[in-house]
Formats: sequence, C-alpha cells, structure tokens
Amino acid sequence: QTVRLCRGGRQFELEWTVGPVPVWDGVGKEVISRFTTNVSNAGRMLTDSNGRDTLERVRCVGERDKTCRPSVREYNTTEPVAGNYWPVNTHVVIRDEAAALSVLVDRAQGAATLKDGDLELLVHRRLLMDDDRGVGEPLNETQSVTPYDWKDPKNVSHREPIRIGKGLVVRGSHVLTLTPPGGAARAYRRVQDEVYYAPVVGFAAGETWPSDDFAGLAAPLPPNVAILPVVGF
Repeated sequence: QTVRLCRGGRQFELEWTVGPVPVWDGVGKEVISRFTTNVSNAGRMLTDSNGRDTLERVRCVGERDKTCRPSVREYNTTEPVAGNYWPVNTHVVIRDEAAALSVLVDRAQGAATLKDGDLELLVHRRLLMDDDRGVGEPLNETQSVTPYDWKDPKNVSHREPIRIGKGLVVRGSHVLTLTPPGGAARAYRRVQDEVYYAPVVGFAAGETWPSDDFAGLAAPLPPNVAILPVVGF
C-alpha cells in the first residue's frame, strides 16, 4: 500500500491494492485492513448512517449480552466476528477521552472493533462456499465466467457456471484523521466533503468554457452547515 501525507493537511491517505486472493488450498479468505492504536474505546465505535447521521455500535461478547443491543433484551452472539461487523458508507470512528481515530472509506465496507484500540475494515474476500443468504452460489469472482445455462461441446446442458482466470484485484483508499475527541466530527466532516465532492475536470472544444456562474450567498456558510439540493423525479 501507498501512504500519502499532504503538506499542511490534517489527514493522511492509505491507498491499497489487494488480490488476487489465493484459494489454491481450497479455503476461502477474507482480507481486512486493521488499525491498531492505544485508544481505549471500551468496545464502542461510531459508524455513519447513509453518510449523514452517526450511530454508536457496541461490541457483543458471549451469550445473553444485555448491553450491546438495546432493542434485544438478551443478545446471543453465535458469530463473534461476523456478528460484530457493521456497514460503513463514509466514515467510522473509535474514541476515548484523549483521542479519536476516524477512517473514511471510498466505498461501502464492513467495519468492526473486535479488540479495544483496534479498528478493522473488510476490503476484499473470495469464498468457495455458499453462505446460504439467498445468492445461491459462492462469492468467487474471477476475470470471466461462462453463462449460467450453457452447453458443452457434447451438447450437455449445465446450470453451474465455470469461472475462468484469476481472482479479481481490488484497489481502494482509506483516509485517516487523528484528533482530540471533541474535534473529530469537525475534522472528518470537512475531509468527507473533500473526498466525496472532489472537483470534476471537464474538457470541451473551443477557446472558452461556457459559464453560467451564480452565487446565492453573500458570505460562506460555517463549516458545520451544508446545503443539500432536493431534486424531484
């Protein structure tokens, strides 16, 4: 992976490349990116809700846990790893009284804090067995695949596809900020806007770019205030 730290910036970026995930031993694998810190987060982390609201997640331990799921009186954790993963669309945070670590993702991922001070995100996986969650096939993506209903040279019909080539290679990035807990939201919200609303460069034929500038504000808004357009469909 590549680490980037911009001069004057308050965050640093980790660009990672994973794959193909080897399965020559007949065992499927899940690849994570783990950040180990001395943050005493007491099994708690914050994840976004569709990039806007922030929800607290509590690690469940053992059977009849009465604290990790407020809506369930006694939560039985039969999958201590998978059962403590939560979806992340934009950011995830672990914090204590001294510091807060925020990680911004470039796509939806799963995140967990299975140990105090640790924050991990699932970045890639390649499985050889169906997980019985409705897809009806293993999550084993390769460079290409035959049709699901095909006939071989002997005109015999097959319902199962044949995967061809190596497994997929995935490239992505994580943007990290480390701040006092009181300034965590201010830091990752600003970086979040920079990451997800980056300028788009366009090119057109001609000497000038057609412009129709309009400014409806007399002064810039505070950094914690944003205007969201409402578009009808």
